[in-house]
Amino acid sequence: MRRLRLPFDAVEEYISTPVKAALARRLWSEGYTQMQIAKILGVTQPTVNIYIRSPAYSEEKILAKISAIGINGAEFHSLVERILALVKEDRKVDALSILTEQILRWLSELRLCEAHRKLDPGIPPDCRICSEIIQIPSGVNVLKALENAYDYLSREKCVYILIPEVLMNIAYAKEGAVSLNDIAAFPGRITKVGRSIATVSKPAWGASRHLGKILLNIARRRRDLRAIANIKATKCVIDALEKLGLKYEVIQARRGYVDEDTIVADVSNAFVERNVDAVIDLGGIGVEPITYIGGKDPLEISKRISSIASICSQEMDLEC
Repeated sequence: MRRLRLPFDAVEEYISTPVKAALARRLWSEGYTQMQIAKILGVTQPTVNIYIRSPAYSEEKILAKISAIGINGAEFHSLVERILALVKEDRKVDALSILTEQILRWLSELRLCEAHRKLDPGIPPDCRICSEIIQIPSGVNVLKALENAYDYLSREKCVYILIPEVLMNIAYAKEGAVSLNDIAAFPGRITKVGRSIATVSKPAWGASRHLGKILLNIARRRRDLRAIANIKATKCVIDALEKLGLKYEVIQARRGYVDEDTIVADVSNAFVERNVDAVIDLGGIGVEPITYIGGKDPLEISKRISSIASICSQEMDLEC
């Protein structure tokens, strides 16, 4: 009789192990010892050694394995990056929360059925057990991702120098967003306090009308861009974008009064039509110039903002 294989056996084989191997290789490349990596991942040191040394766990092999079950490389890399940032800060519970939520989501969406059938070909094509049992509240990961992105930024140096007069915010859209209530951001925005940043409350749905409108327009036409933030528009920001190899578009200052709908249309169209990572809007009369930074998720944006702040602080000869 064939052994009964649960969906979680497929998770361990095709998701958990590849994620741990990818994390081990990244941590090793950044100078962590095998014992440190073993402690972080909850595995033995010999297992870490296999992850690092064995050709079976090369990046190419890992991507081939997860691609074979229908998970694309961009999704996998995004998941690994988010977990990596958290485990390096010793935030294991948050890392486990993200990984567990993603695995349960893939199960509920029946995206791991192919992996399950590789282990047990007897699983019928019409099996819907996971979608019927596992229910993930819509948008939970969006709010958590924004919290993690802010936590990351709040520990980075010099970010405060990029806060514009209208303050900064980060917005993130749930998949298939159709209204402003499907986009979360920080109520009251993110402000500068001395040489650091602060926010008055946790992210909430519909909390940024301006960024929400821009992101809603973009998300309908660019599936790879679901998050956006606003920072100052200065020469050092442009220099930083170029040094980081990020594509950007400049919207020249407009003559006379410019309303919000015009800004929303101009910025969102630039992101979509030019397929850029950032848009610099030089504003108009009474409108502050702003740089809009786009990304696939809030963590990617936070890393970009941190890198821009680092470059600008060097150009300005600031010690943050």
